[in-house]
Amino acid sequence: MSFLRTVLALSFCFGLGLWACETSHEGSNPGDCTDGTDNDGDGGFDCNDSGCSGHPSCGDDDDSAVDDDDTTHDPNDLDGDGYSIPDDCDDGNPWIHPDAKETCNGVDDNCNSQIDEGMPDTDKDAYDICNDCDDSNSDVFPHAPEACDGVDSDCDGLVLGNELDYDEDGYVECQDWIGTDDEVLGGNDCGPGDPDIHPGGQESCDDNLDSDCDGDTLDDCEDSNGDGVPDSAQVDFDNDGYTRFDDCNDEDASVHPGAAELCNGEDDDCDGFVLSDELDADDDGSLACEDCDDEDPEVHPGAIESDCTDGMDYNCDGSGGSQDVDEDGVAACEGDCDDGDPANAPDQDEICDEQDNNCNGEVDEDVDDCP
Repeated sequence: MSFLRTVLALSFCFGLGLWACETSHEGSNPGDCTDGTDNDGDGGFDCNDSGCSGHPSCGDDDDSAVDDDDTTHDPNDLDGDGYSIPDDCDDGNPWIHPDAKETCNGVDDNCNSQIDEGMPDTDKDAYDICNDCDDSNSDVFPHAPEACDGVDSDCDGLVLGNELDYDEDGYVECQDWIGTDDEVLGGNDCGPGDPDIHPGGQESCDDNLDSDCDGDTLDDCEDSNGDGVPDSAQVDFDNDGYTRFDDCNDEDASVHPGAAELCNGEDDDCDGFVLSDELDADDDGSLACEDCDDEDPEVHPGAIESDCTDGMDYNCDGSGGSQDVDEDGVAACEGDCDDGDPANAPDQDEICDEQDNNCNGEVDEDVDDCP
């Protein structure tokens, strides 16, 4: 009977494969090589255990071979970095684990509950490379005082405007330039927007400007009334109370600093701007301040209202073309060239008034007593 059991057992082993008879290794029981478990507790799982070599699901693939490329890791180690929870504080990222190197990324790379710790401070300014925008310069760090050097000293991402040479005259507005920009000669530019005004600039007695930034606008120029302005600079051609150096148009007395803005497209008050309502957005020849619809080029003062059906006010006179505003018997769309004056309409008699009374496009024609 025992002999029969032995024969049957061997037959069973040969039928399933010799791997099935290795009672002390992975694979000694059916399913051991495909269940994702280290059944024999030797650290090898399924096909990663030599006990499963020859299993139909594994072939000769196991970790005993020298050049085996089979992936070997704990099935609980989801990212395959050799660590699983709770040791791995981020088991979905293989770059994060207890033996990882800490880097400047705002993340706890080595799972020690600290972020970006141990980073070097190359310039010894108390800010490491993770927090210093220039770790090679000890004068540059967060909240550092801004120096006149064209550099973002306080690491806020900005360089102060007085450290920049906007007018490209070689000088910046801040004092005591210490930068290394070869195009900047120095600081103390008292006219950062004017390339003719800077330290060492050429002074003139014809203006009231401190062109060399020495704090003196006279610079030995004659000042007979002692008002601090050179005599030769006190010229007011249009007699509006402003000299030619303060007046943006010294040939027009209505144009000067503080003047009222008119609907003319000009900078009347010399502030350097023309109001938006003095522009012609639709290019119809009429400024916005006189155009009742500055987005429609067909609508503007003087437009011909020939449509008697849509009721649109094309000429900005406050009425549609089908209306007879001046009650002269002719609507604008019927040919009245001035529907605000009953003296002007087709078939009216031309009189000497410098208007086109009969709407034929001519003024005061065939009127004998007109000069």
